[in-house]
Amino acid sequence: MIKLTQIDETNFLECFALRLGNGQERFVSSPIRSLAQAYVYRDQCMPSAFTPGTR
Repeated sequence: MIKLTQIDETNFLECFALRLGNGQERFVSSPIRSLAQAYVYRDQCMPSAFTPGTR
């Protein structure tokens, strides 16, 4: 099971450490770039990440 978790000051460093798989850069921005954009537009968006959920 997975859940959608809001990215905040408690988990953003984990998101900075994420790396795209080979070939993914054609489809999505790097996590650092995406988080920087979310910060700039923080009044308009809520950055989130898929995380393992508990049962």
